[in-house]
Amino acid sequence: MKKTLLLLSFFLSLGVVQAQMNLNELANADSFHRVAQIKGTENLLSDYFSGISNANDTVYAILCPLMFCPRCEAEINVIQELLYARVPDNPMILIASSPNEQAAKKYVARKFDFDDVIYDTDLSFKSFLAFRTEDPRIPFIMKIDRKSGRLLLGGDCQVVNGAFADALVRHAAPMPYYGELWEGIISFKPAVSKCEDGNYKKANIFSSMTVPSDSNTLVSNITFPKISKGFLAFNDELDNSIYLYALSEKADRLSFAGRFVPSESEELAFVSIEHEKYFRMRDNNMALAMCVTGFMIDRDALVFSVSLPNLKYEDRERNSIAYYNAPALVFQNIHNEKERAFVPLELFGSTDSITYISHESFYYSEELKLFFFKSCKGYPFFRLSDEHQNPFEERFYEETPLFYVYDADKKPVGRIGRLGQIHKDLRIGYSYINPKIASCEGAIAVTDGTSGTLLIYDNNNWEKPVSTVEVFNVAGDDFAIDNSLYGGEEYFYQFQDGFQDVIVDVLMDAQNVYTLSVEGGCYFKKVFDRKGNLKSTVLVSNTMDAYQLEISGLCQVQEKVLVVGFYYDKENHKMVLLD
Repeated sequence: MKKTLLLLSFFLSLGVVQAQMNLNELANADSFHRVAQIKGTENLLSDYFSGISNANDTVYAILCPLMFCPRCEAEINVIQELLYARVPDNPMILIASSPNEQAAKKYVARKFDFDDVIYDTDLSFKSFLAFRTEDPRIPFIMKIDRKSGRLLLGGDCQVVNGAFADALVRHAAPMPYYGELWEGIISFKPAVSKCEDGNYKKANIFSSMTVPSDSNTLVSNITFPKISKGFLAFNDELDNSIYLYALSEKADRLSFAGRFVPSESEELAFVSIEHEKYFRMRDNNMALAMCVTGFMIDRDALVFSVSLPNLKYEDRERNSIAYYNAPALVFQNIHNEKERAFVPLELFGSTDSITYISHESFYYSEELKLFFFKSCKGYPFFRLSDEHQNPFEERFYEETPLFYVYDADKKPVGRIGRLGQIHKDLRIGYSYINPKIASCEGAIAVTDGTSGTLLIYDNNNWEKPVSTVEVFNVAGDDFAIDNSLYGGEEYFYQFQDGFQDVIVDVLMDAQNVYTLSVEGGCYFKKVFDRKGNLKSTVLVSNTMDAYQLEISGLCQVQEKVLVVGFYYDKENHKMVLLD
């Protein structure tokens, strides 16, 4: 599962629009997405590629974190075709990064055609490659000399054409090592924590179960999991589908309840080009309808969000096609496939100061019959030159809502929440946030996730909170700030190591507010009353049976508020509920 701090949206939206013809500039470009070889790892690099079938020393490899950036994968077949036309004898290798090798093989067979594929299930390429992000988030093209064990070139390419391929084939000199290319790379290895040594009550295992899988529902990687109304729903990453499982009455067993995807008519809802042309684009990985997140709104109805291709001609004579994303919701009766509603969402291009509204992970209040979608404004969605959208300007912070609210007719009815003081003090706007929201019996709890504060509002007044919950403390003194970068894009990058503590999830019942947070590298479930008074703290272990347990959030089962975690034991995905 991916942690979905809005820093992800922040950096992935930067993109890379660099000059591709100068390949040295590609390696040294001022891009957030970078790769370089770690000095002294020549033997490790050679060994990594020792098992491929082609004996040629020069290797072209594409490192792809499968489905992390699905529409970025469209460039892979293009690069492969261009290079095969120029150097047919040189091996072209796909490094498929995904935890489940069996599911990865099924995915690769459906989308790509490589003579050699390295299925890297444990990120072992990080033994000789350094990245400017924790893990690679986009496909990287690499040219490698196996004999010397050197990375000749590696980078993210958005403009791929014949001139780029010619330049790549000609390039022969090794690129500089990591440390020579950029400074200040963040070490994403967590600091040694003393939490386990503290005098904390430890969470107990409430239940543990296998997530069932078979040849038709091969669970690859569980993303955006949500337990609601007695069901577990998640986006299966490589199958690009919403999987639904029913939780047994004792909450100790899961049974498969359905697989859900957009119908063909829904997929084509925003496609204005010839459908035959669209299908050809889809077959070549150039277009994709994506499932995002889903959950049950009652015992019979699933709602899930989708991001659909919005294709139209910019210039029909030149066959110039514009590609946008179109968000929508699908409501499905899980017992009757004909009871289905498709609802396009007008989330983007707002007429006020909010410039981005996300349907990636949204919240539904059954009590209020309202939908809450994450919102933000400013850079990188608008240029820093726009003072209304510039986080360095004081007026930017006059209004910083975290969620846009839509009624049952999917019409906007308001907004709620605000950024914490630390984001204003540092002048970083909506960078590094993880907005969460919950509601119950007359109250709504909202947090930006990284300021450590949670605001509680009355249902009838979204302007001013009635109380504040201090989950953890964070202050400007916690950060080493290079003020010489103030006012420019580089200023934001320096804080990526600072926001390690985060509120992962929030849940409410009639009396209490529950938070799941990461503090000092450890997970805590905390219980507060609605006035913000701390009632209890439980330490949640993130290991299980010698495996790393990925803690995803909170759920309510049998009138208990439990912590949900997952791990993969190389055969099955397991779900663990902790009390």
